[in-house]
Amino acid sequence: VNQIQDGQISLSNENIIDSGSFCEILYVSQNVVKKRLKSAFRDNVKFQKRMKYEFENMLKLIDSPNVLNVFEYDEQTHSYLMEKADENIYDFIENSIDLDLAQRVKVISDFLNGMKDAHENTIIHRDLHLGNILRIGSDFLLCDFGLSKDESIIRSLQSSTTPKNSHMFMDPVGLSDFTKLDQKSDIYSIGKIIDYVFSYKSEQRHIFSYIVEKCTNRDRNRRYDFIQEIIDDFNAKLNELKVATNKDRIIEDIVNGIHNVSVTEYIESLIASDSLCDFLVKHQVYEFGKIILEFSLVDQIKVLEDIRYGYAESTGYRGWSNYDIYASISYDICLNTGEEKVFDIAYDILEGCASARFEAQNMLNEVNKQRV
Repeated sequence: VNQIQDGQISLSNENIIDSGSFCEILYVSQNVVKKRLKSAFRDNVKFQKRMKYEFENMLKLIDSPNVLNVFEYDEQTHSYLMEKADENIYDFIENSIDLDLAQRVKVISDFLNGMKDAHENTIIHRDLHLGNILRIGSDFLLCDFGLSKDESIIRSLQSSTTPKNSHMFMDPVGLSDFTKLDQKSDIYSIGKIIDYVFSYKSEQRHIFSYIVEKCTNRDRNRRYDFIQEIIDDFNAKLNELKVATNKDRIIEDIVNGIHNVSVTEYIESLIASDSLCDFLVKHQVYEFGKIILEFSLVDQIKVLEDIRYGYAESTGYRGWSNYDIYASISYDICLNTGEEKVFDIAYDILEGCASARFEAQNMLNEVNKQRV
């Protein structure tokens, strides 16, 4: 059914599932669709060339896993077959209830790799926007090279000076003259797309804001020169985020009295940098005694000696409430250790805290009762 108007139903034996300004998409099978010039433009030599040129540029990228596959150009109907996608990333982002970081990273990683393949094959896209990045399953692919240009071909098809309706992603130089769009213009559009994907429904700066700013710098000479440079910075930022996330997780484990290999390594680094006591105060780690008791005897003594040496200074001397942290730690150890050396150090710390805090004195009295 094409349309219903005035009670009349218009039928067609062609299944047109989408259309743009000059082309229409027809359903062929579950995994294949046909892209064809609209009838109004089918006899126009300019559009015939553009259609064929688009197919040829995409065919050059047939080995790229991040570019939509095309097949079988038909000279008679000025059409070609291509993979059927699930949706474009605009719809994907809009329809996702909760788009997590991993999904956003996947969109941009696939997109950047597709653009890298294009530029390394001397093909600039010149029409990058959310509608030209498609999702097939869990992968994201570039498509619609209708305004692309192969810079290795001197007599490449000239672009129209009519700007597309995706101005928010287009390098401003193309708004007055579309033929001025080049590789640096693609990089500008890449920056805008990265920003959209990571700032969607958020007004805050994101971890890739520096990359966006470099991609879209008004001074074209200060933009990235190659897609690989963007990929390198993107991956570096991801690694920074991973390190920060791991650190946050380790700190959370320590605060909750959870012992594991990462916690042990992190505590060792704190002792090496003479910052364990400052860490315990900063994060108010009352449950640290439980973690100490999980260490080997040698390491228990090492950690407790470090605390005994630095705990008073870390409290701020008159930061009285901070003594409660060390009282709690040493009290747990005194009640639960069977090692005399460990007990003696913990008891000494608890005595020091008892001289400053009434509650610590109560803990000390309880320990003394247990010893009798």
